[in-house]
Amino acid sequence: MERRIEPAERMTLADRITIGEGVRMSDGELLAVIAGVESLDRLAEACGGDFITLAGMDGDTIAKKGRLNKQQAARITAAVELMRRPRNTSASIPDIIRNNSDVVAVMSPEIAGKRQEELWALFLTGNGRLIEKRCVSVGGTAVVATDLKIIMGRAVELLATAMIVVHNHPSGNIEPGDDDKQFTSRLFEACRLFDIKFVDHVIMSPDCDKHYSFRAHNLL
Repeated sequence: MERRIEPAERMTLADRITIGEGVRMSDGELLAVIAGVESLDRLAEACGGDFITLAGMDGDTIAKKGRLNKQQAARITAAVELMRRPRNTSASIPDIIRNNSDVVAVMSPEIAGKRQEELWALFLTGNGRLIEKRCVSVGGTAVVATDLKIIMGRAVELLATAMIVVHNHPSGNIEPGDDDKQFTSRLFEACRLFDIKFVDHVIMSPDCDKHYSFRAHNLL
């Protein structure tokens, strides 16, 4: 017996996914299927139809904006996090850091879309091979002495001979502030004492499409 195909307007969103209609569905409809609801109109209105702007929001905020329960909001939060990550395979992420484009490629999956500052350290061998990337602090507006100790302590543990530090400016203004400059100067001196090459301090924009290099601006 031939299966009858119902018109799209009579189908649930889940039904449309099942018969392969996913490619014709909007982001909001796909997210609604993930959340287990029939509509995310309230949430779409709250974010102006651009769901990727929800990246970095906590589940409670998303629940309030979309009038969702905790489980539905958690599903949306997870799905948006996947949406905002660059479509990079592990093979496309460099093992050796040769320039700032490599820094951006390594760090974009970690900090793209984040709504609070994060400070990361990339620990390297002498030829630029990445030993480890490590988040040092989250949410601070200024790097503190504790962060400096964490970075240098880990560099010594790993026997790293070079390092790069990276942080994001969620505001979109990638120009360094006075705190950024002071921290960079202190870290440069600390690296010099331990005979570790301080390669660069890179500030990245929220979308990782712009960055500021201290070395390129002759600040190292």
